[in-house]
Amino acid sequence: MHNMNGLEGRFTGFLHLGRMKLLVLVVLALFLVCTAPVVCLTGEEAIDMAIAAEDTVQGMTSATQDDINAVAGQADEFDTGGIVPQQSTQIIGGVEYTVYEYTDPVTGEALTQVKDSDGNIIRSEYRDPESNTVLTAEYENGQVVSNTLVNEETGESTKLDYDETGAVTESEYYDPEVGATLTTEYENGRVASETLLTIGDGKMESTTIEYKEDGSKTYKTVDYTESIDNAVVTTVVAGGDIANPDDIEGQTLETQPGIPPGTSWCDVTGQYEFSG
Repeated sequence: MHNMNGLEGRFTGFLHLGRMKLLVLVVLALFLVCTAPVVCLTGEEAIDMAIAAEDTVQGMTSATQDDINAVAGQADEFDTGGIVPQQSTQIIGGVEYTVYEYTDPVTGEALTQVKDSDGNIIRSEYRDPESNTVLTAEYENGQVVSNTLVNEETGESTKLDYDETGAVTESEYYDPEVGATLTTEYENGRVASETLLTIGDGKMESTTIEYKEDGSKTYKTVDYTESIDNAVVTTVVAGGDIANPDDIEGQTLETQPGIPPGTSWCDVTGQYEFSG
């Protein structure tokens, strides 16, 4: 019989050498991944985003309180007398409420009221088929805390939130043509901040403009498609213009939660969806 010890030794040596080469390749691959340049939001990109957002905000026209008051007046004049409502129940936050739906057979106007067990209205919805508008009012302790006006023809919507005095604390306007939502916060009757959130075409980004009482402004831009270093805060001097480099006091780089892993843009639904 032939002596196989030498052959086995050489085979074992080749095997160990192959494993060592594989290990070296794996370590090298990990090194390249870990040391690869990270794509992040740059200061110049943030300024461009902020300028574009500011232009978009200036071109957006939301419904006003007067617009909402006009539709609310129609809702108040809606005569439910003689109309037998459709009645059902609805569970909201684990509590059962009674829903009354009134529809005028002649005009097509409709009023839906959601009431608690004591008969208090917690939400109402008035629909005007002539203007294609829907006004939804939310109540707390008998007082309106928010109004949402939707134009069913254009898809635009405006929501106003109120404090206990009836003053507007926040407004939210959605413009489907722009594909963006503008949220405005108010303090003591003045605009404290505006946030433009744009979602579409595989992108998701926002710009928040904070208006300081001294006249200075900060712009916070976020690119949610990036996972790290995806937010830049730019400070502009009082009365300054972010488009003018001389008016920029400084910039800081931050990380905000981005789009969760496994989430991708769907052209069919027009939104980000979790693909698992």
